[in-house]
Amino acid sequence: MLNISRRLALGLAVAVMATPAAAADNFTLAGKTVTWIVGFKEGGGTDRLTRVLQSKLAEHLPGNPEVIVLNKPGGGSVTASNDFHANAPNDGTTLIMASTSGLLPPLLGAKVARYDPNQWVAVAGFSRGATMFGISDQLGVGGSDAKADYAALRRANIRFGLETPISAEMLDLVSLNLLDIDARVIFGLSSKDAEAALARGEMNMNTDNTRSYLKDYGNDPEINPVWSYGVIAEDGSLLRDPDLPDVPTFPEFYEAVKGREPAGPGYELQRNLMNAKVMLSKSVMLPPGTPDHIRDAYVAAMKKVVADPDVAAKLPREVGSMPVNFGDATQRAIALGTAMSPEVREWADAFLWKTTTRRSTEPAGRRAPFRPGGRAGAAAARTPRGGAPPARGPAPEWAGITSDGTFRGPGDPAGGRGKVSRIRSRSSERPTRRAGPDNERNEPCWTPRCSPSHNWRPRPPSFPSRRAS
Repeated sequence: MLNISRRLALGLAVAVMATPAAAADNFTLAGKTVTWIVGFKEGGGTDRLTRVLQSKLAEHLPGNPEVIVLNKPGGGSVTASNDFHANAPNDGTTLIMASTSGLLPPLLGAKVARYDPNQWVAVAGFSRGATMFGISDQLGVGGSDAKADYAALRRANIRFGLETPISAEMLDLVSLNLLDIDARVIFGLSSKDAEAALARGEMNMNTDNTRSYLKDYGNDPEINPVWSYGVIAEDGSLLRDPDLPDVPTFPEFYEAVKGREPAGPGYELQRNLMNAKVMLSKSVMLPPGTPDHIRDAYVAAMKKVVADPDVAAKLPREVGSMPVNFGDATQRAIALGTAMSPEVREWADAFLWKTTTRRSTEPAGRRAPFRPGGRAGAAAARTPRGGAPPARGPAPEWAGITSDGTFRGPGDPAGGRGKVSRIRSRSSERPTRRAGPDNERNEPCWTPRCSPSHNWRPRPPSFPSRRAS
């Protein structure tokens, strides 16, 4: 009887040691290296925020491990997200700084996104305001009269650069579409490239997070915001951006110029994208299957990091006045931001198809009605360098990126190899090259960024010249 009692007591002791509380007490990262993955180049907004937090994270994690940042750019962070989802160990030694650009591909059903953010384990989420702005003397916008700005935008020759059709800037494409504003959109430009092009006057409209806009253009009378995307309150209502209290939100701008509130599947998509871009701008995530006690250790550490005086002084420069959420609250926000009804998904698929492909049936010289991506799409009417202008009249449907994330070659409905050429810029010139469903890194060519230079875009075999009368 005594032996049985001793065995029972020993079993109970082992069971207690195996409880989550005991596992949390025993969890340590001493002597280990924690790798924090960033799916973008050094110096961008995601990288800067990660490094602000990294500077103090090791001090608050159990065992004080070394924390390093690993930049793995490619496909708007999809390359890093795929690798993280498939290969990252769930022992607390790897995490990722997710961003809007990584959440949109799975939200839109792009096949290249082989991951589900809802399976990742949330640590913290950082909201960040966003706004659309433009060069006043080129667009005629003043920022004080919505109707006057709208009329000016309808007349203006808008040039807007962005990375891919399903990057974070898809929100801006949908917003322009809902307002029936025509814009020439150039794909293949990172946010830094688009900002530089705006500074050179090559682009005249841009989007950015609110803090970056205020830092770069807050005192510049030649650059004015048109609308902001606001912030979602706890009761679900949309409020003005606290850092841009005098700038109307998109729904306010829409109602002022259209005389009615926005509605329909296009607006529902716009709300999904706004939630992903603003409320889920950046989020710290652990791999699928990470145990709760490791998640809890990271949540507790991240709360201390955010409260650290040095970090608290730097955070407003990166995320503005938006609140930070942690753990379960971040997980709920991701679930909400990555949900989409079938009706909205159908509208989004049609929108992406129009954005990334071009059916040139209108007569030469006619100003085409707005199609997301503008008259040019990525390059609809550019004359090939060193060659004659494209043939006038109707042309075959040109190469583009389909809504399911596959590359479509000219005249090849099943997908295939298409000709791609680089967006020309003042900084450099490169010859045209071949690219198809797989680029040289054996990654799906779902985006105009089909090479390490990340500046390639689809080119039509022929299209009516813009010089035609």
